[in-house]
Amino acid sequence: MLGAKAMAPVMPSILSIPVYLNDTAFGFIVGFVVTVISTFVITFLLAKSFLKIEDQHAEIETDEMASEVAGVISVASPVTGTTYPISDVADQTFSKELMGKGIAILPSQDEIVSPVDGVVSVAFKTKHAIGLKSNTGVEILIHVGLDTVELEGEHYELLCKQNQAVKIGTPLLTFDREKISELGYDTSVIVVITNTDDYLSIITKDEQLQVNASEPLLSIVPSTSYLNNETQLVAE
Repeated sequence: MLGAKAMAPVMPSILSIPVYLNDTAFGFIVGFVVTVISTFVITFLLAKSFLKIEDQHAEIETDEMASEVAGVISVASPVTGTTYPISDVADQTFSKELMGKGIAILPSQDEIVSPVDGVVSVAFKTKHAIGLKSNTGVEILIHVGLDTVELEGEHYELLCKQNQAVKIGTPLLTFDREKISELGYDTSVIVVITNTDDYLSIITKDEQLQVNASEPLLSIVPSTSYLNNETQLVAE
């Protein structure tokens, strides 16, 4: 390698370096350094590639786990738009999850529909928010816009009433996004699971995601007690 010559027959190793320290030592040193650096670079690139693949597999496994765990409850999107983390909402009541875990949506349409089969538990007079309770016991708050309670129902039309039975996709209310935005209000739609503490986990997407109304949005992993109760009901 590069004219390097050994002064005695030896097996290649770090311990055999002294036998190359002769008049051709420069070639040996250059070759040795190149070998070490190239080995490090190749190892680094391969490791980075493998780690990326493992991260992708972990993400896929998380999604599959959410759909395969027995009893997982799905909550659909109440509006078409782009999701973003509730922690980024410009209202600490939501961003600090004081009312429960959930997700935010930048709406691209003006209609809010039911995300579950259940009943309307609260229909606010100001029309900016609706409370629902699903047939599986999930309590949901859909809050349309930030600080929009100040509008006192202006630019909103309520399409449901309290105690009304609803299905996924049942229209709940409409709102004029453009006029509300022109008045300086954030039109984000916030979906909160208000009885979060009753469940083992609320699984959301952290990245921005395009969703259509009535498509799956949240996955709720029930607690052991919930699953036991369901099993008893089935047995009866």
